[in-house]
Amino acid sequence: MRRLIVSAALVAIGTWAAASFLDPAVNAGTAIRLDIADMTAKADLVLEGRVMDAYVLEGETGLIETEYLLSVDRTLWGADLGTRIVRLPGGVLPDGRGMMIPGMPSIVVGEDVLLFLSKQTSWGMRMPMGLAQGKFSIVQNFAGERRLVRKQDSVTFIDASTGELSDTATGASLDYAAVVSEIHAATAQRQSPQQPAQATDED
Repeated sequence: MRRLIVSAALVAIGTWAAASFLDPAVNAGTAIRLDIADMTAKADLVLEGRVMDAYVLEGETGLIETEYLLSVDRTLWGADLGTRIVRLPGGVLPDGRGMMIPGMPSIVVGEDVLLFLSKQTSWGMRMPMGLAQGKFSIVQNFAGERRLVRKQDSVTFIDASTGELSDTATGASLDYAAVVSEIHAATAQRQSPQQPAQATDED
């Protein structure tokens, strides 16, 4: 079994990359807590689909990255494409070299996912919004109802209003229809034109 080798230099670069996509206060493994409206308002791409394939490569910047081939069921924000390749930092190369960023979500082939993703870098890489907060697995319960499951046990949260650290969340299970409704409301707000400030008469 090949041993995962995590280069300290790559982890440092990966930490910087994660922070640069998110709020300046965010570091790898630590993220400002975001709700659905926050993530929708900040994301460049929000979509749901099935992970068809994954390929790990060493990018042109020297970062180890994973390209995920997605069959897109629905695009809730961004250009609507039937298939997409989404490149995220991290992964393990065939020679055993790898890179891990604490707080990044796990994505596996065959999984149905809902993703909130940052804008691409110049070399085509994205980040999930708020690290593991930006990825949900779409599952069905025993009653046949669709649920969204999110694992966040590798993330420590910062309260945006106080700046204080809060306990790490172990996970969440949310109603699929309710979350999609929140996303639609947030995208409608993004699309609505800004109302100009009203002038006031001065005596």
